[in-house]
Amino acid sequence: WLVARAGRSARGAHAAWWVAALCASSLPYAVWSVAGLETGLATFLVSWLLIAVLDQRDVQAGLAVALLAWLRPELALFAGVLLVWRWRVRTVLLACAGVASLFAFRWASFGHLLPMTLSAKPALLANGMAYVAAGEPRVWMMALLLAIAIVRGGRVTRVLAGALVAHALAVTLAGGDWMPARRLFVPV
Repeated sequence: WLVARAGRSARGAHAAWWVAALCASSLPYAVWSVAGLETGLATFLVSWLLIAVLDQRDVQAGLAVALLAWLRPELALFAGVLLVWRWRVRTVLLACAGVASLFAFRWASFGHLLPMTLSAKPALLANGMAYVAAGEPRVWMMALLLAIAIVRGGRVTRVLAGALVAHALAVTLAGGDWMPARRLFVPV
């Protein structure tokens, strides 16, 4: 879907090849696309959200955020940056309805609103910092590209870079993850 969309962009086949190469060369993406957890679906929803925001498809963006709330709480800051950037009342209402339905479900089922992972694994800041700052080359390459995007990019590039920084902050505050292959970064 993303390769086809890139092929229809101004850069055409060249962009499609870059997107295909990026996806094919990412070991974490390959691992978590077939691992049986929610990461593949979360990756699809993040992609859908980005495209909906860029194309100004308000209802689709709101639905994507509403569904993401049920899958991955650490993606809330990432989605929030995009929603603030393309502020539309109906988009925010749909997103809030998804979050409210999740909170209602948690309250009715468990008697609290926060994810159960908070009690299963403490969100230690030191663990989160170590997870985000791990020496994996892709993380450092992403940090370099973010710095370039913030300095030289246009408005859209800066917003996307800000959303990625917000996600890194959320993952840090969540205490990282104990699973291999950078699972919490795959969707973005």
